[in-house]
Amino acid sequence: MSTQRICLAAVALSGFFHFAAAASEPPPPVASLVAAESEFAAHAVATDMRQAFIRALGADGILLRPGPVAGAAFMAARPAPSIELNWRPSFAYVAASGDLGITSGPWRILSRTNPAAPPAYGHFTSLWKRNAAGRWMLAFDTGISHPDASGTDAFLLAPATTIHRATPAAVDATIKRFVDKVSATDYSTAVKSFASTDIRFYRERSAPRVGRAAIDKLDAQWSRHRLAGVDAVSGAASSNDLVYRLFEIRPEAGNGVVAHSFTVWRATADGGVELILDVVNDMPAQTPSGQ
Repeated sequence: MSTQRICLAAVALSGFFHFAAAASEPPPPVASLVAAESEFAAHAVATDMRQAFIRALGADGILLRPGPVAGAAFMAARPAPSIELNWRPSFAYVAASGDLGITSGPWRILSRTNPAAPPAYGHFTSLWKRNAAGRWMLAFDTGISHPDASGTDAFLLAPATTIHRATPAAVDATIKRFVDKVSATDYSTAVKSFASTDIRFYRERSAPRVGRAAIDKLDAQWSRHRLAGVDAVSGAASSNDLVYRLFEIRPEAGNGVVAHSFTVWRATADGGVELILDVVNDMPAQTPSGQ
């Protein structure tokens, strides 16, 4: 073997051992979260969504049916629907502490009893908490339905964690200002006022939109909604850089769609928080999808 080939082989072998050593290291939190979401989806396709949700949901995991319910108990009390629910994460973000994260992405439903039935599409948003054993458990799950299948081939986006901290007092003050803004104006105006530049916002019957500039295209039906209350779905990462709140919103005139708004907030450099995810849906009492 020539000297050149020996050198090339040595470089390749050193690269292999470096890879092997790196592979033995635990994956970063966002990678393990994406893996947990992907395994969750694979379980649903291989068996059924009922089994997959029961396994993934934490002891305090919550679903909206149509209000917040204990997820595992809700699923256990009902038969598995005759559908194939398939999904994958196309967005993932984890708190600096690695104990709280969110995932989102497209879902598709196919009938298992009627292959000719057209598929249904939408996007899910899941909140995950990491337990003491290091396993990600599903803490909250919501989503929207829409007719657009174009997002099913989107690549994964996993932005780097922003290393800022917000004090509990600053978080409470910001959320209060948001609530006050909704009361003084309406829900859509408040979202525009507190949105980050890269906000992700989801509305029923429309594909997700990203970026503050796109908020002006919000469905007009939410422009005159007010908060009816804050549901008992709220919390923060131990690093206090990722916070979530679930609100109930109602039309100010008393007629129209009642909905839930799931909001996720990220700490900013000035010690406050900004809105990075807003999911509003008018989920009915029974849905064909767990996502």
